[in-house]
Amino acid sequence: MDKVWLTSKEAAAYTGVAVGTLYNRHTLGQPPKAQKIGNRLRYHVSELDRWITSNDNHPPPPAKRGRKPIY
Repeated sequence: MDKVWLTSKEAAAYTGVAVGTLYNRHTLGQPPKAQKIGNRLRYHVSELDRWITSNDNHPPPPAKRGRKPIY
């Protein structure tokens, strides 16, 4: 029987993104949705599949670095 709920580490391996990325997206309320089971986050495989195939799996653009122009 295949696992339906994955740990953060398993979900990261499944999707190819870092565990920290999944956690950051969860804290920002962004997909993929995670369910707290006990004191741990778990990711449903169907939710991960939906997230992978959607257009919402791209990371946000990097923050601009450098000094702001002075006007």
